[in-house]
Amino acid sequence: MHASEILDLRALVEDAVRQALPSCGIPIGEPFDPDDAFDTLDTTEQLVAFMGFTGPVLRGTLALVAPLDIMRGSYPLLLKDRACSVFDVFDWTGEVANHLLAKAKSNLASRGVTIEASTPRVMLAQQPRVTRSVQGTICSTCFASGYSWIKVWFDAIAPDDQPVFGSSLAEHVVLSAGDAVIF
Repeated sequence: MHASEILDLRALVEDAVRQALPSCGIPIGEPFDPDDAFDTLDTTEQLVAFMGFTGPVLRGTLALVAPLDIMRGSYPLLLKDRACSVFDVFDWTGEVANHLLAKAKSNLASRGVTIEASTPRVMLAQQPRVTRSVQGTICSTCFASGYSWIKVWFDAIAPDDQPVFGSSLAEHVVLSAGDAVIF
């Protein structure tokens, strides 16, 4: 993958984060390097959601790391008689990761790149450290959110001998969330 393609992919991922997280009730600030954040890691419980993706040219993993409290606070279905359980928040975190990868997928499709996503996996961790892959890290960044931050990793690999980006948007129909297609 060429350096210019890596920069373009990073911009697509950061744009997906800016679209997806606020639409899920998670306010975010400007991105910053996660290495700076690790010097002052929270001791709060964190939820880690992973999703794999694959396509003809690009494959990899998206990881979302967020404090349990932020994810619980953004949970959209608080019931009158009870607070949401940890399992509800796990499901919600997986859905947020799914929404984030869907936005990235849409952004990629606008550049001629198709991918298919796996099912999200979510786990609870304390002071998680996500190790960057040596070759494939496209986007490894944090976004301020409330008193803490949300971490996003997007690792991807592509063959060196072919371009990642295909034809222009004009040749592809990209649907928005909620669009209906009738055959």
